[in-house]
Amino acid sequence: MEQDAIKKRIEQYVLSALIYDSKCMYALDYLSYKNFGVYLEADHQIIYKCISEMFMKKDIDLATIAYELKTKYNKDYLNYLIELTYFVSSSENTEYHSLIIVQMDFVNKFCNMLDKLTNSSLIPLNEKVLISDCSKDIRIGDLDIFESISGFIRMAKHKNMSQVVIDESIKFETKIGVRIKAIKEKRASMQLMKHLEVLCKTPKQKKLLFLLKRALK
Repeated sequence: MEQDAIKKRIEQYVLSALIYDSKCMYALDYLSYKNFGVYLEADHQIIYKCISEMFMKKDIDLATIAYELKTKYNKDYLNYLIELTYFVSSSENTEYHSLIIVQMDFVNKFCNMLDKLTNSSLIPLNEKVLISDCSKDIRIGDLDIFESISGFIRMAKHKNMSQVVIDESIKFETKIGVRIKAIKEKRASMQLMKHLEVLCKTPKQKKLLFLLKRALK
């Protein structure tokens, strides 16, 4: 539960920063609304999805986000959005916080996969107990997601666990590897854009940069 509270708070930091300065959305191309959580107070997935859909199309501030959520998603989140504005007064750490959200989302999805395996009739009881314990340890741990997955796979192989457990874990590791590679490529392109923004001075150069950004979307 503690990890869930931490993830929720970090998500609030990111959403608050986007309300404060929507331009930081430029640096979050790799972040998906599916990386966010759904909570009793508010659906962070819907809020982030709404902001990302508004970006580059409409003015973004507390009022316009609240209006869009109400009219398009039938969510009355005005009071919650007001609370979010107190979380940060700068967008300086938004990219760092967003990477933590992705990392924690990957950990959660991997543990959900392990929990699902414990319900499989193909897995013997002793393995189910071990898988369940590993899932709990990974959820509360602070290891890198790749270290967690590779460590689990090594343990599973060492203990000669069912092949389905090993196969599903390797499949998940491969899937996350592809996702991480895409994130790194996105971040590299955004860093390049930042350098180009500094270099582009004339109206013509700025127009070409705008067209390049749009082409990369």
